[in-house]
Amino acid sequence: MWATLSSHAPVVATFHSGAERSLLFDLATPVLRRMARRIAVRIAVSERAAAFARARLGGEFRVVPNGLDVASFAAAEPADLGPGRKLLFVGRLHRRKGFPVAVEAFRLLADGRPDIRLIVAGDGEERAAADRLKPPMRARVTMLGTVPHDQLPRYHAACDLLVAPSLGGESFGYVLIEAMAAGLPVVASRIPGYDEVVRDEREGFLVPPGDWRAVADAAAKVLDDPTLAKTMVHAGRATAARYDWAVVAGQIEAAYREALALR
Repeated sequence: MWATLSSHAPVVATFHSGAERSLLFDLATPVLRRMARRIAVRIAVSERAAAFARARLGGEFRVVPNGLDVASFAAAEPADLGPGRKLLFVGRLHRRKGFPVAVEAFRLLADGRPDIRLIVAGDGEERAAADRLKPPMRARVTMLGTVPHDQLPRYHAACDLLVAPSLGGESFGYVLIEAMAAGLPVVASRIPGYDEVVRDEREGFLVPPGDWRAVADAAAKVLDDPTLAKTMVHAGRATAARYDWAVVAGQIEAAYREALALR
């Protein structure tokens, strides 16, 4: 960044952070503001990311979301995960990502539904949350560990619903877009970043962060109502199409053309 901003070429900068606060960023703000004067066009991946950067750097931001190869998720062959209806959790097993919330929601949901399983794609310090389940229920949790991104679509295709109970600090709901592209309804936290991607009761449900009962209740509504699930699948696929690289690349190209015109 330092070398780029010292050059004479027009600069396009993309901002991703959706954190509520950043001590390092805040300490560096006076210097960053001076550097930011060299930026011709400022892109943020979401309104959340734009607000974070705008508060520290000032100026105008163009929102261009992260792009996705939608077809890789839409056309994937399902992995062999065995029988049963499956909840999918994708991401780092960290408290902020809400993995313990997902486990508790699964416990509530699976009680009385012997076919429900939890598939976990990710690893981290909160992995032991699953081990706190009673043995018969723990046996219905499949821990895949860290999955290479190009293999994720196969696991999406084998599941029925994504749960994304992050507690906050998300700039963009990339895991939600991937799930919708794969044809999964989602149950996610109602937090900035996520609420820009999923419309409550359209592509899925948005619930209060940290509320595992709400996650379980919302998941039950989808799993127990095939008509509702099908409606959410169609809405999710339509929404995901707007994030395909074929669409997003054009928006990025337009930003670069604008920067070149300002030379």
